[in-house]
Amino acid sequence: MNPINKSKLIIVALGLVAGLAFISLWLTGSGTGASAGGIITGTPSFLPLVFRPLPTPTATATPTSTPVPPVPQFVQNIPLPGAQCPNSVFVNEVTDYVYIANNFSHDISFLRGTNYLGNVPSGGRWPTRITMIPDNGRTFITNLHPLSANDPLTPMAEFDETTLVRTYPGKFEGFTPLYNTVNQHLYVTDLDSNIRVYDASTLPLTFVKDIGAADGVRGWIKTITYDPTSGLVFAASWDYSELYVIDGTTVTAVRSTQTWGPEKLLYDPIHHYIYIVGQEVDHRPDGYPAYNITVFNAAVPYQFLTGFATSTSSHRLAQDPLSGLVYAANRLADSVTVVNGLQLVGTTPVGAMPNDVAANPNTGYVFVANSNSNDISVLKNGAVVSTIASQGIRPYAIGIDSRNNNVYVANRGTEYNLYCNTNASVTILR
Repeated sequence: MNPINKSKLIIVALGLVAGLAFISLWLTGSGTGASAGGIITGTPSFLPLVFRPLPTPTATATPTSTPVPPVPQFVQNIPLPGAQCPNSVFVNEVTDYVYIANNFSHDISFLRGTNYLGNVPSGGRWPTRITMIPDNGRTFITNLHPLSANDPLTPMAEFDETTLVRTYPGKFEGFTPLYNTVNQHLYVTDLDSNIRVYDASTLPLTFVKDIGAADGVRGWIKTITYDPTSGLVFAASWDYSELYVIDGTTVTAVRSTQTWGPEKLLYDPIHHYIYIVGQEVDHRPDGYPAYNITVFNAAVPYQFLTGFATSTSSHRLAQDPLSGLVYAANRLADSVTVVNGLQLVGTTPVGAMPNDVAANPNTGYVFVANSNSNDISVLKNGAVVSTIASQGIRPYAIGIDSRNNNVYVANRGTEYNLYCNTNASVTILR
């Protein structure tokens, strides 16, 4: 063979080998690596060319939205024979009994589901507020006045289902009971500068201490709440507008509520805040803030965070745990103010004289009892979605049965000054 042709053949062969090596490196490149300058490093791999089919695409599931619960509807209105001026409604979700405290007939009306069971004496006069102990289902009801003038103490009644088991002596005018699941203490506010504390770990209750003037507590102590994680208790003085922070039986901090006539406290577990509504903003001292809603940090140093001036009087508070929205019923402005954390969402018109507000934690629906328009506003995410005629006179107080999604609205009936006639009833929604 001609030497020149032989050289050409060698050059072509070498070129072919180099080309195959380059293709192999390009197809298997992860095993070789390259420097920043593009020079191939490592040991070249002369693997056979293998053609793999492309993977079959996996279909992505279409996300399904959570269905919106249907708007609650009227179920029925149940008369309460002999009951006068229902003041509060409480659902014991351990026993399924519904308790309705009737101020001026001095008794308790009982329901179970949609069945009216009758009235039982409350153990005192002017039954006021209600709570329960989840561990045993016992229900406790404060009475604002004693049975007779010969008894200077206001009894707190203990009920086992519909049976009055015993009463406990109050200090002067017992108002709001609160059971603390952390320390198993029962706290009872009093309109005589006092909070009475019982050990509720066993029955009957054992008296522990009166938290009063010596501890810095003064005025009408109407409202109380607590942090179910830390066990800290928060109470407020209506006529001194002070917020008390209580650890066990010790007052650890006193703060100005920054609103006048605090009527209701609410602990927000989402933001770890304390909300306060003031009922007497128009009667505040000169220079005092005009806030009807104030917000505090529920941890040290318990400082005031912000306030909102949306009405001259707010009466009740409720939180929808699904959205985190807090609702304040503005009794004299025929509206509800909606707050999210420290932000004002807005103020929504409702019926005339909204007296109570409550939220169903399962559905996010919020209910407002409008006393003077005899109807119930239903809200969702801050907006009114329905208005339902109460079928009764002066809807006043609301209780939520979250197990069965029943909503109980107590209708106060015809009322003159501090006395009621007949026509008390309970409206049930679902």
